[in-house]
Amino acid sequence: MHVEWLEDILALSDSATLTEAAHKRHVTQPAFSRRIRAIETWLGCQILDRQSRTARLRPEVSNQIGNIQRLVQDLYGVCNEILGAKAFDGEIQIAAQHSLAMSFVPNLLTSLNTGFPKLKVRFRAGNKYDCLTMLITRQVDNVICYETPADEVQMAENIFERTNIGTDTLIPVCASDRFEEMVSCIESGGRLPMITYPAEVYFGKLIRDSIFPGLSSSHSTHGSCQIAFTAGALAMVRAKIGIAWLPKSMTSEDMDSGDVRSLAKYLVSIPLLITAMRRCEAHTELSTRIWEHLCATDNPADLDTLP
Repeated sequence: MHVEWLEDILALSDSATLTEAAHKRHVTQPAFSRRIRAIETWLGCQILDRQSRTARLRPEVSNQIGNIQRLVQDLYGVCNEILGAKAFDGEIQIAAQHSLAMSFVPNLLTSLNTGFPKLKVRFRAGNKYDCLTMLITRQVDNVICYETPADEVQMAENIFERTNIGTDTLIPVCASDRFEEMVSCIESGGRLPMITYPAEVYFGKLIRDSIFPGLSSSHSTHGSCQIAFTAGALAMVRAKIGIAWLPKSMTSEDMDSGDVRSLAKYLVSIPLLITAMRRCEAHTELSTRIWEHLCATDNPADLDTLP
């Protein structure tokens, strides 16, 4: 039995629907449903009352919620005691979104290496929800991710610490050779070829909720290509396939070279925060010093001066 499974059960006990519970656990609803089935397979019985329209636990499970809460607290208490006594080992584990791994993270690692010459960093890249899962399940010490001021993913303040360490902007771009064509399509309400992201990845959901509703009323759009990774979307833009929304930090070199141009004057852009997160718990001396270093980061991703 994994401790995160116990936390999944606790999320179910405090939620009206599977979707709400999945949101609290920072995973998609299909992924959360698979985890519930894994728990049931391990236990050899169902934990949900599937005759109910709500995410209702079976009575024999709901009667154990108090014991499960104490068990989770005890397990984390043991881990915190071990962490508190752990010697300085010169290693930190960080996860970040793929797009930040290509833009913000290299400068951050350079800064860490300067401040901590003997530091060993184990770095992992993934989509935002995978990174948050790694933090929740204690696979990493820190997560670097994008957020917006109105982000849906709200972490409980008594479980997670967060600090804003930079800013960026999600902007629409296209190949320079197609710039005039795209501007003409935008101004005339013509068809806009879009390079999109799947709805289950962070930028896909953000664009679907914040950008596409406004486009659909004034423009005819069609998806020329769908890809999960921003690096792939940038490659598609360079190949002149269509318009993609990308972090400005990823496109600065291409815009400087003249290969890519911004359409931010004509289409909606979204301000982004770059946020560092960690769990609220006992930390090693190294982990505390790294966090203080992150909190003091002089906003290396502030892109107001970029074209």
